[in-house]
This record gives sequence, structure tokens and C-alpha cells, in this order.
Amino acid sequence: SSKPTIPQTYVEALRLAADMAEEVQVQKELLIVQKPKVDVYDRFLQCTGVYGLKEASANLKLKRKDGKLLGSVLLSKFLREAGVFQGYGTMPFKTHIDSDRFRVKTSLIANGSMVSTTRVTAKGLAFIFKTWNDKAYNMGWALEGDTLSSNV
Repeated sequence: SSKPTIPQTYVEALRLAADMAEEVQVQKELLIVQKPKVDVYDRFLQCTGVYGLKEASANLKLKRKDGKLLGSVLLSKFLREAGVFQGYGTMPFKTHIDSDRFRVKTSLIANGSMVSTTRVTAKGLAFIFKTWNDKAYNMGWALEGDTLSSNV
């Protein structure tokens, strides 16, 4: 990175001031455009509902390298490879449960077996989206530039 230069003349100082004022104006306009999206995102994160992996996958609209949407099975596989889910199933590591990204419900079924179901919270959707954008390309799951493919 280069050091900022101090204007040496009055004209240079005026040019720098004009450039800075223009940059501030562009940033203000960007904030105005982004504010509604930020407000929606904030409300979204306050939601208390949970989603199954199928619904989470459908809501996030993440795309595979072939352009098709990532389904719940591949979403689970991605989350295992990204170190979010344990082993071969859909059980998140404890840190992700404690962070309220996922909730796990364990039920007793008719034959006496215990079954666990993983649900994704609103925080979890945001976390999956960020994890996808941070890791999918480097892990070979998405094409370059395809990681920001969600409407969330």
C-alpha cells in the first residue's frame, strides 16, 4: 500500500477535497440503497422459526458447479466437508448448536429407536450462506464467482 501524499499546492488540495467529497457521496448513496436490505436481514435474523435441511437448502438457493441448485443431501455433505457436521450424518458439532445455528430434536420412534433431526435456525441460514461464500469455491463445490448465488 502506498502512503497518501500531502497536497503541495492549493490546486492539489482542492482536487483532493473534491475527490474525497465524491467518494463520500458514493458511499452515502450505497448506504441508502443497502439500508432496506440490511433492515430485512436484521428482521430475518430475529426470526424464531426453524427449517429442515430441505427447506434451508431451498431458501438459500445455493448452486452447484453444474448450475443446478444444491439439494439437502449435498448441503449436508458440504457441511460435513466444511467441518460443521460430524461423521456421516447431519449432527452439527456442539459449538454450532450452542451458537443457536442448529437445533437437534431427538425422538423415540415406534420400534424403540432414537432418531435425531437437525433443524436450521435463521442464524444457521446466515451461517450456512457465509460458510458457502467463504469455502465453496476453494473446496471445489462452486465455480469462481458463483458463491454469492443466494437471495438471503
